[in-house]
Amino acid sequence: DKAGLRENQLPPICEKGTVLGRVTKEAAEKTGLTEETAVVLGSFDHPSCATGAGVYREGEVLLSCGTSWVEFFPIESRERAIGTAYLVDRFMLNGPAYCVMSSIASIDIKLNELIRQTLGDVSYRELDELIAASERGCGGLVYDFDHLDFESAKAYKRADRARAIYESAALLLKANLEAAERKGLGVGSLTMVGGITNSPVVMQVIADVLGRDIRVVNGVSAGAAGAAMLAGIGVGLFRDEMDAFARCGFEETVYQAVKQGLALLGGIPSDIQRMGTVRKAEGDGIV
Repeated sequence: DKAGLRENQLPPICEKGTVLGRVTKEAAEKTGLTEETAVVLGSFDHPSCATGAGVYREGEVLLSCGTSWVEFFPIESRERAIGTAYLVDRFMLNGPAYCVMSSIASIDIKLNELIRQTLGDVSYRELDELIAASERGCGGLVYDFDHLDFESAKAYKRADRARAIYESAALLLKANLEAAERKGLGVGSLTMVGGITNSPVVMQVIADVLGRDIRVVNGVSAGAAGAAMLAGIGVGLFRDEMDAFARCGFEETVYQAVKQGLALLGGIPSDIQRMGTVRKAEGDGIV
């Protein structure tokens, strides 16, 4: 009423996976799709990532790492979800109906600024080499992301400066997970998605700091995979999310938390040295 809007001006509220219609003639001409192509309602990006990464049960946690690092928790009860005071959204069609999310806001911007200010113009490969050359603890260097001190960091070895960027970020992530546990949210298995999963070196650093194994499924494309799975559900290819995930046969990589991390390897892991072990991910287990 305050905005002067009428109900008939607003779109209907539909469940995700709902077929909203078909591609219009104009859209078909521009995209090359046929006019019979279904248009299916998707979801918010993090629930879509969770769908594409197979994070479906309470106690399973998705770490969705883009501009912000988001901790995503499936949850059965709407009341419990609201009681956490975290961001709440609808989630599964057949499973936990809700999810809650907390985050380290805009941390990727700070990470990139730290890299630029303390290391200069380095490639991702050079960054990985520097991180792998440092040992856990980084000579005592820890970054305060609320008050970045670029000059003091330059007193430390270049490799320590590099590794400390991601160890410090992982410490924030660990604190957020501990805060979630204090709110009664289960923190069991961890799955990570996002561009950061392209680096086995950084993934191992984070696993070591958290002291937990980290699973990766569809690391940089989980959101797209989740959207495609919802489309398949909408047109009747799959019964639900778990059926879609089981039938897609995605591979997973698991980074196991170890005491000394990648410093033991003396450099960037090759395909043989890589700490992550690759397995086929199925709906209810790993085979």
